[in-house]
Amino acid sequence: MPTDGDRDWARMSERYCIVLNPKARNGNRGDLQAIVTQAFAGKDVTITVPESLAAARETIRAAVAAGVSHVVLAGGDGTVNGALDLVADTHVRLGLIPCGTANDLAQQLGIPTDPLAACQVILRGERRHLDLIAVNDRFYVTGGALGTATGIAAGVNRWKARPGWRKSFVRMLGSYAYLAYSGLYLMTTRRLWLKVRIDGGKGPQGEAKTLVLLVNNQDIIGKTFKAAPYARSDDGHLDVCLIEWQSRWRGIYLVGLLAMGGRHVEKHGVRIWRDQALTISADEPIAFMGDGEPFAEAKSLAIRVQPQALQMMVPPDLRRTRHLTAPLHWQ
Repeated sequence: MPTDGDRDWARMSERYCIVLNPKARNGNRGDLQAIVTQAFAGKDVTITVPESLAAARETIRAAVAAGVSHVVLAGGDGTVNGALDLVADTHVRLGLIPCGTANDLAQQLGIPTDPLAACQVILRGERRHLDLIAVNDRFYVTGGALGTATGIAAGVNRWKARPGWRKSFVRMLGSYAYLAYSGLYLMTTRRLWLKVRIDGGKGPQGEAKTLVLLVNNQDIIGKTFKAAPYARSDDGHLDVCLIEWQSRWRGIYLVGLLAMGGRHVEKHGVRIWRDQALTISADEPIAFMGDGEPFAEAKSLAIRVQPQALQMMVPPDLRRTRHLTAPLHWQ
């Protein structure tokens, strides 16, 4: 069992690479860098504000190769997604200062949105091993989807990227922007269904006329969409929710129930199961999104769980939580 001296020595030897994403929803607040600098005063730390995702990835790649103990990201779920392949299955611990639109990962893990409090979690919290989900070998950590969910996420991303009232509207609503856009998308999109084939795994097999298919690593995404009520971030499973196409109004009804805390469970046309791997294919390239970010389209998607692949700093009071399966301990 580690002693207090062991803990003090470990913390003295820690090195931090901190990357601030100015394009995240709250990443451009003027005092963020000052808050972070103050919080990590006296630590071996490098703080960067990259101009692009490519620059951020190069900074993180170099830091990991140089042996840093922590990579700290100030941004949202998309910022985290851009770094997952660089820190997965390494010695590096990931810290998060939530500054995004939905902040699904932070919400799941109880990481506060206040920057100073989030820094204290990184400095004083517990290390936790989380699962990742891979789609054709690209990782995500919160939730992934194809079908209408992809169109909704892409639409919100377009609004966020445009100057003017749409961007301001998304900033004002935060994660509720996904809920607001859902109604518009479901009412106006001409074709909502997608025909796919499901192979392997423990769920339904063969062709499925699909309204939405979600593959989650946690129960709630977009703050209100509780797709898979029993999903956990560290249980070695991925959780799949398939909503089959029946009609437009039935689809709006079921998506509405999904957004109301998971009331879609056990409704006709809804199938939920847990798995380790499955393959989704179609005659045309499939659009897939993970952590709210678009993945490369492909006619076949090989989806699998990568257990315990990510080391994450979480609040110490997360010892007893419904979101994780095993007890925490200091490491």
